[in-house]
Amino acid sequence: MPLISKLDSIIKTGSITFFTSLGMIFSLMTNKLVAVYASTYGIALFGIAKTFHSLFASILKLGSENVILNRASNSDQTYSSNFLLSSIMFLILFQLLFSLVLYFLFADFIFVKFFSGLLSETQYGAFRIIFGLSLITCFYELLLAYNNGKLRLKRVIGLGYVGSILTLLTCFFIKPSNPYEIVFLSLSSGFFSIIFLIILSYKELISSFNIGWPKSKLIISNSYSLTSISLAIQPIIATGCIFSLNQILLRLYGADEYALFVAAFTLSTMILTMGMSSIRVYFFPKSSSFKDHQEKINFLFQNLIIFLPITFFVALLISLFGGLIITSLYSQDFVKGLVILESLIVFFPIQVFSWITAYFLLSNQQYNSFSFADCIKEIIIVTTVIIIYTIDLSLIIHEMLLISFFLGYFVHSILMMIFILKNNTSDIKIILFWIISLLFSSLMFVLIRS
Repeated sequence: MPLISKLDSIIKTGSITFFTSLGMIFSLMTNKLVAVYASTYGIALFGIAKTFHSLFASILKLGSENVILNRASNSDQTYSSNFLLSSIMFLILFQLLFSLVLYFLFADFIFVKFFSGLLSETQYGAFRIIFGLSLITCFYELLLAYNNGKLRLKRVIGLGYVGSILTLLTCFFIKPSNPYEIVFLSLSSGFFSIIFLIILSYKELISSFNIGWPKSKLIISNSYSLTSISLAIQPIIATGCIFSLNQILLRLYGADEYALFVAAFTLSTMILTMGMSSIRVYFFPKSSSFKDHQEKINFLFQNLIIFLPITFFVALLISLFGGLIITSLYSQDFVKGLVILESLIVFFPIQVFSWITAYFLLSNQQYNSFSFADCIKEIIIVTTVIIIYTIDLSLIIHEMLLISFFLGYFVHSILMMIFILKNNTSDIKIILFWIISLLFSSLMFVLIRS
């Protein structure tokens, strides 16, 4: 890859990471206000609402999000952008009908199984808010994937700003203290963002309805081809495992201890996502646009060189100032969650390796490999928690998470490396990057334990 091209790629990666990180800061500020106004109960309900959305949306999207992004970024696509957008709109219609059927037939079952620990029967309306906003946010994510694939980065990042800022302002003015306000704020970002996305895209959306009835059968066929069996199964299993982990920890340790986990997990995920924000926004569509495998692998190695050292440095800073960070972003009530946060940041380098290589597989349309590895990771994390708790009831939560997350991401990183080498055995440098990620994580473990 020429030097100018490398510099351009690094600049774009850095700028996207910077501006996306600014947007996520508003989300962290919203978490802070929820923690101040609603304490540990608010954060616990906040976490359950978000994990339910992840599970519900994964069922609705049927793996289409990554396929849409890949096709929109592919210059050799079979169908026009207008045809692709028409297919997306048909998918959205199907999701709306499916959601209505699911709600009217299984709403009570879902409420009892997932929300009875934090919501009483008199607060059933709060569940309706979660269900409706999850559907709306799912619509937004599909349309955003299309815009992301077109590399409309200003629009993608800008919409994130809009949603986060409006959610923050809403939180500031209403001062959430009851379940209805808390669950609305947990998913309001997507609600606000889709309004502006529709305003920005109304001409394209109107055009997608005027593609003509003779092509309607092709549109229906294409909308189904946007789904992938492996990509449909993967998010359902993965988010189902995450939701199960939340439910298990809530039932085993109670709402207060669970709230510490939610605070630490949300904080660690947001910090890591801030640093890795360019992976989905830029790396994935850019890598998908390359036709030559060597260009793709060079682009992969380039990003690993950039992100692995930065991630280690960020994890080191969090370990040094974790208490101050938690107090600033939540409240003094959450300082006890510092040990959980430290257990989670140990695996930042391995997670970065896993994320970048996973999106590399997606850009190569290796959907089965990507889905298999991700499902295995989540299943290992949940089953390890269950096994450890069964064997040793006295094991505290952060030690349990330390073991389970290590096993999950360790296996996942090995599978990523194997799948890349299977595709091209000459990509031997991937082993070196895997070893470096393990060394960084091992060093973080030693520093935290000391």
